Order: sequence, then C-alpha cells, then structure tokens
Amino acid sequence: MKSYWLATSCLVLSLLASCGKKEHEDKGNNDISTQPTEAEVSFYAQKEMRRAVVEDDLPALRRVLMENSFINLNEILFDGETYLTLAIKYNFNQIRNFLIEKGADVNKANINKETPLMVAIAKGRSNSVRVLLDLKVDLNKKNAEGDTALIVAIKNLDEDSANLLINQGASLTIPDKLDRSPLRIAEENQMTRIAELIQTYLKVEVGAPDLASYRSVLGQADYTMVKKLNQLFPTLLKSYDNCNPLSILVDSRDENKAILTAEYLLNENLSDIDGPKDAEITPLIKSTVLKKQKFVDLYLSHNANPHLWDKDGKSALIHAIELNSLPLVKSLIKFSAAEKYTFRKDGKKVTISACATAKEMAKKLRSSEEKEINSKIQGELDCGFLSWLF
Repeated sequence: MKSYWLATSCLVLSLLASCGKKEHEDKGNNDISTQPTEAEVSFYAQKEMRRAVVEDDLPALRRVLMENSFINLNEILFDGETYLTLAIKYNFNQIRNFLIEKGADVNKANINKETPLMVAIAKGRSNSVRVLLDLKVDLNKKNAEGDTALIVAIKNLDEDSANLLINQGASLTIPDKLDRSPLRIAEENQMTRIAELIQTYLKVEVGAPDLASYRSVLGQADYTMVKKLNQLFPTLLKSYDNCNPLSILVDSRDENKAILTAEYLLNENLSDIDGPKDAEITPLIKSTVLKKQKFVDLYLSHNANPHLWDKDGKSALIHAIELNSLPLVKSLIKFSAAEKYTFRKDGKKVTISACATAKEMAKKLRSSEEKEINSKIQGELDCGFLSWLF
C-alpha cells in the first residue's frame, strides 16, 4: 500500500511539473506573437507622424522622429500629400519649419505634381511663399495641369505672389497646357500691374529672347505675345536669319491662332514671305506639304513665290499633286499654272512651265503603283486646259 501511494504521488508531481513547463512555454510563445513587425512599427509611426502634422502637435512630431529615424520625410501619403505640403496646406508654420529643418525636400511635389510652393500659393499661405522663395526653390516646375507657380499665382489672382515670383526670376515664357503665356493669362484676368511688370522684365531684365525662346513663343502662336515682343523689340522678328516665323507658325496646333499671328506679321511686314534665302523649304511649300490649306491661301494672297523649289527640286504645286489634294492644286494653279520657272531635274536646272511640270508629274503618279489620282475630282479644276490631269 505504501508503494502505491508513493507511485501516485510521483505521478501527480510529474503532471504538475509538466503543466508548469507547458504554461511557461505558452507564455513564451505569447510573448513572441505580441511583438510588432517592422511593417507594423513603420505603419503606426507614419500614422502618428501624420496626426502630429495635421493637428499641429510639434512635441509629438519631435518624439516620433526621434524614436523612428527610418521615417521618410518625403513620402507621398495615402491622401496624395507629403508631410510638408500638409503642413503648408493647414498653415502650421512651426511644423513646416521643423520639417524643413529635419531635411524635408522643399521641391518634392504631391501626387498632383504640386510643389510646396504651388500649394502655398493656391492656399493663400503668403508666409510659406516667402519662406520657400528664400530657400531658392525651383520656380518653373509644372503641376499635373501644366501650370508653373507663376501661372498658379496669376490664375488665383494672387498679385503679391506673382510679383515675388517675377522678381525672383520665374520664367515669363513657359505656357500653360492651352499654350497661353503668363502675360496673356495676366491680361485675360485683368491683372494689369502684373502684365505691365512682365513686359518690363521682358524688355529690361531678360532682354530680347534667344532663338530657342523666340521659337517657343512663335510655336505657341500667341498673337498677343508676338505683338508685345514686336513692340518691345522692333527688330527682333527680323534679326534671326536662319528661321522664318511664318514657317514656324505652320506647325502650331491651334491653326486659327496661328493664322491670326501670321496675318499680323505679314500686314506689319515683319517677316519675309519666302525667306530666309538659304532655307531648305519655304513657308508656302511647308504649308503645302503639311496640307494646311488656310496657310497656303494666306501666303499666296501675300505674294508668296509659287515657283521656288525645295532641296529636292519640287515646287509647292508638285507637292500638292503628289498629295492628291485638289484644293491645294486649285489654289496653286491660280498663281502658277501658266508661269515659267526654273526647277531642278536630274541634277540640272531646267526652265519650263508649271503646267508642263504638273502634267509630267501627274502622268508619273498615274502610272505609279504607290499613288493614284482620284477620278472623282475629274473636271473640277477651274483651268480647263489642265483636264489632262485626270
């Protein structure tokens, strides 16, 4: 009996020991499972960081950054903002200054490509505008709408910010997505003082634009800007021998604006209708090649020479026939069909009538496998003696 109780006691003690060990192991496992992962630490730190920024809680912001050195100050958050653009948006200047002090990028844009400067202007945060300008931020970045900080200021009727930007050297020629220059936008928004300031800087500080800027302005077909440039620099439009404004305008996406600008240049005798002399292609030929009927008619009406040829020895009329464009052919024939002119053929200069040249080209095209004259336009030409074309 004594041995029985001894065995029973040993079994109980063994079970108790086993349970104690199991409890200890479970406790250890629980301790391991409650440890946060790196991702969780990062998530909660960023969450607390954002809360501190939007609630203007500078002590909490200091603590979070001190305890979590891994935080990326320039990260774009779930709402599309950065910590700095949030601070500026909410007008929390102490938070803004602290973030900049800790290394936040003053040029880092939010998801809409708005820089801190653009956010400051759009939200009317004049103090932030001045602070950022003192830090020499990039003035000429574009947001998702294609606007620079200067254009944002003008569109928001923020004369003070626009004035500061202009005086800091913001570009006066970068257009918005509608190809409108800052000057034109200022005039459209009746910001007279800013428009006058832009004109003054174009004339005095910036000086005459270089060739690249000049081409850019013409490419925008901004009639107002071109007119202002002529008023500021009377000899500018004739000073660049290696380009012709009339040729550049042909490339414009806004044909109506470009035509208006071309008419101004022609009426004011500011551009050579056939120049420059050494150009590979005249404005008339370029208009024909690009099938810009309005430009062809405009340039012909201003006495463009239809008998000139390009580097390949082709006149505007030959190009029109190759393109199988009846409207272009009709316009050009009115000015050149019965005329004599010199052109290149097999490397030699040959004098021949435009009609004969056109006839020869038409026959060549008719027999070509690549191109075919459309029979539907037969007989529609004004000049009856050209009926052989079809």
